Amino acid sequence: MIGLIGKNLHYSLSKVLHETLRPIDYQLIESDDLATTMASLKYTGLNITNPYKKAILAFADVLDESVKSTGVSNTLVKRSGLNFAYNTDYHAVQKIIADYIPKSSVCALLGNGATSDSYRVALIEHNCNVLVFARHPKENQMPLSELMHYQTIEYLINTTPVGTYPNFDDSLDVPFESLKNLKMVMDVVYNPYKTSLIVAAEKHNIKTLNGMLMLIYQALQSNALFYNAQYDERSALSLFKAALKKQLNLVLIGLPFSGKTHYGRLMGNRLNKRFIDLDKVFESHYNTTISEYFAKVGETDFRAAEATLATEMAQTMSVVISPGGGIVLNDMVMRRFKQNSVVIYIDLDEDLYPSIHYHSRPLVKTPEDLKKLKEARHQRYLYYADIVIKKHTYEEQKLIEELEVKLDDYFNHQWALLKSLRRT
Repeated sequence: MIGLIGKNLHYSLSKVLHETLRPIDYQLIESDDLATTMASLKYTGLNITNPYKKAILAFADVLDESVKSTGVSNTLVKRSGLNFAYNTDYHAVQKIIADYIPKSSVCALLGNGATSDSYRVALIEHNCNVLVFARHPKENQMPLSELMHYQTIEYLINTTPVGTYPNFDDSLDVPFESLKNLKMVMDVVYNPYKTSLIVAAEKHNIKTLNGMLMLIYQALQSNALFYNAQYDERSALSLFKAALKKQLNLVLIGLPFSGKTHYGRLMGNRLNKRFIDLDKVFESHYNTTISEYFAKVGETDFRAAEATLATEMAQTMSVVISPGGGIVLNDMVMRRFKQNSVVIYIDLDEDLYPSIHYHSRPLVKTPEDLKKLKEARHQRYLYYADIVIKKHTYEEQKLIEELEVKLDDYFNHQWALLKSLRRT
């Protein structure tokens, strides 16, 4: 048996990554008692995640140099009855540092846990000046509140789980205005794809890198150890795409009658993702139709109620969401969607307007209403869209195939963006 042991593994992508590499049944093993769980397992290899990356050393017979230097292990391999402990996080960190951080840089680590230890040792080996900030600092570490006084910091790395799904709003208070020399923010969190810390850094035009690469490189290394093989770095792209395909939501935006619900349901079935019709969620929650609620309270109160439910739905993973056509009017909700979703605009061609059966929409009763609505919202749809599908036909299969091609192109583009951030 090969698998992952830790707590709260429902969001883990390890199963997807390892099963993409090899045809195996990778197990997710949640445990509140490491000793009891280890005694019950028959395994050839284990990955270990929080909170057991240090506690697992009690079960190791042979320590790799990566474990000796960091005091942390995330991979255990059984050979000839002995447990060999490795830290493939350390391997991943070394590669990321080599690719993205120049030697002699001033680097700040946020947090002082197991992942921080891996980064600290690797950065020191890379001849970087390393500062550690934590909410509960140890010897030779600083409190987070002191961060603003270190204006020479060039690279900021969050090694804590703050901001991890489903706690999208959680973020460390980083004084970006004071860090004048900051070149890049890295976050070991990969779910959501953009944490609140990443979003805040981007607002200050600072380059960012999330934890997806670290996840992929450590998985490649640990999988190679499980099978006593060498890993092929060319597999990293396929793992990256598999991870995004599994984790990210699809959010379909567009005009009323554009087919968001229909095509959302079809894509959910094809990608094995749960489909959420936000209009249906709204009507169930308020026990009334949208038209009746709209007529009763007016558009302003309706939009506020819709936004509350949409924000809750955005704090998910691996779902397809069809929100109301007016959701793009709310920047806060759309920013939340963008943290962990691919936003797809189904652009309904005006040639199809006359064939629509207009019903049950409070703002759209005629083709002319729809035309005016598009004039008012089209630019906002384009602004938030990661993918645009021009719907000029009712040929269902053709549109689905176009969507799948563009989704794959989007994943390839995200990979290219990561590579473009590498130092030259």
